[in-house]
Amino acid sequence: MTDFRDRLDEGAKHREEARRRAAADLAKLSPPAHPLAAVAYWDCLREEFGDPVQEAVAVAREAGHPWAEIAGALNTSTESARNRHKYYLDRRG
Repeated sequence: MTDFRDRLDEGAKHREEARRRAAADLAKLSPPAHPLAAVAYWDCLREEFGDPVQEAVAVAREAGHPWAEIAGALNTSTESARNRHKYYLDRRG
């Protein structure tokens, strides 16, 4: 059980670093003030970048990171991380 907890902690450590960097990057974005224009803005970003989280998960898995570490980085359970990625792969075809 300690090994599992260590793996979760490792992912969580990387999550905190990523959160700081993401906050700095998001501060540079400037969505439109109109609510519907903001919806379209964020949707365009999603279309442009796809699902970068799941693409990063695929890279982490290919690099040999276990689901426990990935779950820690996503702040979720191992099962949830695995299921979310499976759903993404199924949708992608």
